[in-house]
Amino acid sequence: MRFSKKPFLGNLNGEPDSMDALAETLRTERGWDVRCPELGERCELE
Repeated sequence: MRFSKKPFLGNLNGEPDSMDALAETLRTERGWDVRCPELGERCELE
């Protein structure tokens, strides 16, 4: 699948260490823009 612009992924599920590990793997192996918000933080979806 091709995207017109690089997608953003908000990793919202899991324990903090697991979320960080998955995010780092997706960044390094896929080049994705991944962010793990803090508990209670809100993110705007486009």
